[in-house]
Amino acid sequence: MMRDDALNQIEQLLAEQKRMAERLDHVERKLDRQLGERAGAQSIDQTDTVSMLRMACAERGVIVTADGRVGENDAAALLGKASQTLRNWRAGARPLPFSKIGGTVTYHLQDLAELLDGGKSDA
Repeated sequence: MMRDDALNQIEQLLAEQKRMAERLDHVERKLDRQLGERAGAQSIDQTDTVSMLRMACAERGVIVTADGRVGENDAAALLGKASQTLRNWRAGARPLPFSKIGGTVTYHLQDLAELLDGGKSDA
């Protein structure tokens, strides 16, 4: 009986996760359209990109620290890259500013925005 309840809870959680993923896809497509429209008219202000990253974090339930940092896996997802890609960049020729405290790597949304906007590095 308890096993059936646990399975039902897992199924409900998976269904909710699927709904959230679909909503996130919808929001990301909308942001892509808005970015495309803006890029055609003018260059995108970096503050807008940071705001869009914050909105994406809110939609995904990503925790953003008070100073605007996200974890490595979340940063990779926001950039559309694998976490291993960010690790390779840290060790290689494509430096992306990061902080490492107690083995946890974090990235500033501002730095991710610069990367997305073609600032310091190219994505």
